[in-house]
Amino acid sequence: LHLLSRRQRQMCIRDRIICVFNLMRKGGELMLLGDPFAVSVMVKSVKEWNDYGDHYEPLNGGIMIITVDGFMFPFNEVLNVSLNCAIPELINNLKGIPYNEDIFKLEDKKSAFKEIYDLVYYNHIHDENDGIEEDWRYKVSPTEFLDHDFLIFAVSNGTKVRFLASKVEYIKSLSLHNLDDIAVREVFVTHAEIDHIINGLEDWLKYYLSHPIVYKS
Repeated sequence: LHLLSRRQRQMCIRDRIICVFNLMRKGGELMLLGDPFAVSVMVKSVKEWNDYGDHYEPLNGGIMIITVDGFMFPFNEVLNVSLNCAIPELINNLKGIPYNEDIFKLEDKKSAFKEIYDLVYYNHIHDENDGIEEDWRYKVSPTEFLDHDFLIFAVSNGTKVRFLASKVEYIKSLSLHNLDDIAVREVFVTHAEIDHIINGLEDWLKYYLSHPIVYKS
């Protein structure tokens, strides 16, 4: 029964990813980097969002999806992402994933997620005068993801990288997120897999930076 439910879950994840992939592939080029069932990045420039009459500016607006353990972030909504900002930010975030053996080896993924959250938003949670600075190196999510409360964190043990992701609720009165009863997605990947994504993003960005304007024929 356990194996059956696991197989059904994998099939549902596969079907959902294939459906989104096919939809995003229509009407333009789609970049897919990484393993959608582990960690991957999908990026697409949307012509309709970048139409300036006689030309397109591909990096101004598009769609970005990051998968963690086969789950897509963001989900249930489409974000208009400024690719000229989000892609360089994501590249820097992936290059700067910090080493922390203690958090990496925590067995409970919710506890690990909350430990990282405490470090990232330290000054919001604790006394700002204690001299400890917030550590945003654990944050993978581009700013547009954070603005819609999709939090993706990562931590390394020197050999592998542990990704932890969740959609959370923001409490304005506290300037914090509600971490009670959150669903955390988790996956472990190698640094080589992350390097592959980084290299692909850099190549994609380099191409479009050299072709910032595409004139209509």
